[in-house]
Amino acid sequence: VAEIDDLMTDTADYNPAANAYEQGSEYRERAIAQFKMSDAIVVSTPFLKDAYADLNDNIYVVPNSIDFSVWDNVKRKKNNGVTIGWAGGASHDEDLRIIEPVVHKILEKFNHVNFCFVHGIPQFLKGIDRVRCVPKFERIDRYPQHIAKQGWDIAMATLVKNAFNMAKSNLRWLEAGAL
Repeated sequence: VAEIDDLMTDTADYNPAANAYEQGSEYRERAIAQFKMSDAIVVSTPFLKDAYADLNDNIYVVPNSIDFSVWDNVKRKKNNGVTIGWAGGASHDEDLRIIEPVVHKILEKFNHVNFCFVHGIPQFLKGIDRVRCVPKFERIDRYPQHIAKQGWDIAMATLVKNAFNMAKSNLRWLEAGAL
């Protein structure tokens, strides 16, 4: 059984995975061969099921989920003021670019607001007062507490509209809701 949670067949050029996923790349060819020979493929969204439908007749959607018993037991840190947070990997610079002007406007207008970006921050948001980056990645069993200790009051999950992002699940929304 193969599992995939990304749309590797249509990756935006700005995504660091674009080279690995490009047509004819060794990684993509191996993945496609694996999907075709697998007894089944597990994906997290109906969009992904449709995208990979020509590679395997047995594709199952298993939505991303979280263990609320873990998330309910984390200790949330409270920061001074309001903290707006975001978590994601290096492939989201363009997704964050859509909020860049809003970040500046909020910081200008509200002295009590801070931003916290977990796992990375694009160059265009670095070095701004009251914008911090927590670059540390955490093991999955420690991830809920890692996010909780950032003290977010508001969570963001910004995505530009493209095929790669249309395949995304609601995992960040689940995590934010659990906190």
